[in-house]
Amino acid sequence: MEYPLSNDIQECLDRYRKMGVFNSALEVMGIAADSPEDTVLDGLTYISESLDAAPVATYLAESTITGTGDLEREAEGHLRVGYPTHGTRITLDSPVDWEGYNSASRNIRYKVQSLLACDGILRADSSKRENRWYKPGLKYIRDWVSNYIVKGNKDDYQWYDMAVGQRATKLAYIIRRAIEEEEDYRFMAPMIVAADIHIQELMKEEKIAIHSNHGLFQMAGLLALGTLLPFLTRSEGAIDFAKKKIQFMLQGHFSKEGLHKEHSPIYHVYMTNFIYSIQRSKFLEGEEIFERLAVKALEASSWLIQPDENVLPFGDSPPVNILRRADFPVNMENGRPSPPFGFKSFNEGGLVVCSKPDKLGNPDEYLAFAGSFFSRQHKHSDDMGFQFFANGKGMFTDAGTYTYQYDQEERIYIESTRAHNCLEIDGYDYSRFKADAFGSCIDYAEEVGSCIFIEGSVNRERLVPSDLPYNKVKGRDCERCRIKQRRILFYLPGKFLIVIDDIEAKKNRNYTQWFNLFPGMSVAEEGGEVVLGDANEVTGMLRKLGDSKTEVRVTKGQEDPRLNGWISTNGHTLEKANSVGISASGKSVTIGTMVDLEFEKTRRASLNIGSGGKYIRTVIDQTDAKFEMIIRNKKDEIQLEFIDNDGKNLIVISS
Repeated sequence: MEYPLSNDIQECLDRYRKMGVFNSALEVMGIAADSPEDTVLDGLTYISESLDAAPVATYLAESTITGTGDLEREAEGHLRVGYPTHGTRITLDSPVDWEGYNSASRNIRYKVQSLLACDGILRADSSKRENRWYKPGLKYIRDWVSNYIVKGNKDDYQWYDMAVGQRATKLAYIIRRAIEEEEDYRFMAPMIVAADIHIQELMKEEKIAIHSNHGLFQMAGLLALGTLLPFLTRSEGAIDFAKKKIQFMLQGHFSKEGLHKEHSPIYHVYMTNFIYSIQRSKFLEGEEIFERLAVKALEASSWLIQPDENVLPFGDSPPVNILRRADFPVNMENGRPSPPFGFKSFNEGGLVVCSKPDKLGNPDEYLAFAGSFFSRQHKHSDDMGFQFFANGKGMFTDAGTYTYQYDQEERIYIESTRAHNCLEIDGYDYSRFKADAFGSCIDYAEEVGSCIFIEGSVNRERLVPSDLPYNKVKGRDCERCRIKQRRILFYLPGKFLIVIDDIEAKKNRNYTQWFNLFPGMSVAEEGGEVVLGDANEVTGMLRKLGDSKTEVRVTKGQEDPRLNGWISTNGHTLEKANSVGISASGKSVTIGTMVDLEFEKTRRASLNIGSGGKYIRTVIDQTDAKFEMIIRNKKDEIQLEFIDNDGKNLIVISS
């Protein structure tokens, strides 16, 4: 697919070429080109005076780049062997063989046109001015300008929305550095012309990806050009335009609690990188909406860190170490990245997290519940799925993400409902059609005494075949339905996690609770119960609750008749992992399962549901304690009650 420059801006660029870059550069600065020698001096004076009140040249670093935190080491590595991406390396050698990338994947071609290969050296140069980083960056960027702006060569991804925005940040910074280094004016002229063309293209309303993170990258590039190059005639308008758009988009992309709405913690991290980069640059200093959101986004980010220091892998998120992705400070405990300890509910954003430390203050237990559907962006069929760590070890995990080749069988599987700790209905996936978006499905999330109560609900009107690429699914492919689906979690840290699915449908259907285990976790069935363990010990049991007739099956690395029992930890290969399915059939069905962490103490576990689901009582009787969790749905309120040896705790919620 080709992404062309806007027609009127292409005409402007063609006119600039006829004028010559020297005269064109003067024009975009508003200087008449009557007497070349005098005008050059006027131009240099004008630039110098314009920069007197301008912010210090700061590079807006890429927010999606892998990093180690050692800027100099990364920069030197990129200079030596190139920038690594998707199994290849984009070298910084000049002149650049731009056409040599024409046969590469879409992702690589876009990154080449974004000039992402320069990110590492420009980060280092912005931190510590040195010619060993500045000079190669200047040569590389000038080579792009010479090839595509001056000579007029074409590439399909040359004016792709995100590429334009990301390239603009590099162009803005390198022009300012060239001015600092007192490069020859004629040497800078082509880049100045390119900057003007980028400003014009980025201010095209119809090309701004308002509802995607691409739009934020576009506006970051525009903000950098306008702020760092105030001598351009369009700079003031660019700054005002970018400020308004960035703040408008951030309000739409984040919940009021500061949680990004693209269903994927890694993209929350990327967008927080974006925010933090602008914070450091001070390009939006004093903008109240931006500064208020920045604080909340930074705080929310740490709740997305698991006890193993990896990012929570919901949606299109790989379980990668947070320090390799976060370009901002995260919460630390005992010198290591950690979620904050406690309970946090992002009711509007659709996420609940509970995190507990061990006796030494290290991250130990962690439960995350996913309950959001705002758009298709990075969304998997994972409504009301969860991630769970106990005793410092991962027990149940989301399958992660996979290469964005949507027709690959592996990608189709990774997005499926069964690849998540969710309830699968008749072998179908949950719909991700925009018309079925529900925002947040969290009805409540409360800490009642020492127990966590979470309830979410969705009314489903269609289900999607699990064997089709999601970008090719049509309405006629779907299964129309009327299903009321309700999921309740009771979590008592260190003791148990209870998952209850209460479903009502218009006809008999089959329902399967999926529990997908971390690699290395073992499974054994004993008398209808499932024993969980690792290489060293038994770590828990899955116990049936309630009267529903259920069937248990375990798969690991299954290929036929469909993929099942796999996860991806790196985004491009699958790894075998045990998957437990607990199934029941009927119209109105309740499946209750207890993840018992103190299995040796449990004598009895029961689940009673009455009044059409309005009353739920779960009792766990152990050798040294008894626990009761009760939910009463009344006309205008919901009562949540937790009873243990220490007494009764009651919370009343208006319904």
